[in-house]
Amino acid sequence: MVSKSDITVIIPVHKWDEEIRKMFVEAIKSVPSEIQVLVSTDANSGFEFKERECKVVKSSDGSSFQHLVNLGVENVQTEWFSILEFDDEYSTIWFDNFISYQEYNQQYNIFLSLVDLYNVEGGEDEFVGNGNEAVMAASFSDEIGVIDEKSLEDYFSYYVPGGVIRTSLWKELGGLKEGIKLTFWYEFLLRAAHNGEKVYVIPKVGYAHVLGRKGSLMEHYRNTIDKEESEFWFNEAKKQSYHKEDKKVQYLPSKGEEKKK
Repeated sequence: MVSKSDITVIIPVHKWDEEIRKMFVEAIKSVPSEIQVLVSTDANSGFEFKERECKVVKSSDGSSFQHLVNLGVENVQTEWFSILEFDDEYSTIWFDNFISYQEYNQQYNIFLSLVDLYNVEGGEDEFVGNGNEAVMAASFSDEIGVIDEKSLEDYFSYYVPGGVIRTSLWKELGGLKEGIKLTFWYEFLLRAAHNGEKVYVIPKVGYAHVLGRKGSLMEHYRNTIDKEESEFWFNEAKKQSYHKEDKKVQYLPSKGEEKKK
């Protein structure tokens, strides 16, 4: 049976300032003491945190979210790991629920939770719904609560941070691709499905995720990626999901889009 000591929580930190430190403090409080915390950070971030013991790995050749996640997993020594974004939090029941459900669903190597979504844009803190909830619909896939290859082709809005993933599977699949913007998590799930994996969504809220935080990666994408480019990255995710290699691709807007800009 899996125990909490078999899990590592990875927190990617691309930079370190007082605002991020305050969020980090709240995030790390949500990690049970039995679970090791690994911080993956840029070598020049200035990260320093002494309130709780953390293993720190530093990157000298990249600071993208994908790069820091991959670096973190490379240094994981436990059977399972989970990604915690520094502005998010786990629910108090999440890891206990993962252990219970994994015991009876050992055919799965990726477990996600339902995710409480909060909009913090403009200083708000508004609950706006649950991520991964669509998977619970009877018509979503052949098995309630399961994300399979067909459902991934039809639906793309999934929340992976907070989930628990078997470390060996991640390494076998090759991790996240830095060459893909916006849809890198979707591409990873597709690649897993093409390799015969199914994802189990535990029907409990295990994670709280904020939307619209100023300076966040998704806010950056929202402000810089238009509809045409968004469609490009979703199509690119589908194409690249059939191979492990990280192909460096560049989006080139159509002439009509260039004129608009």
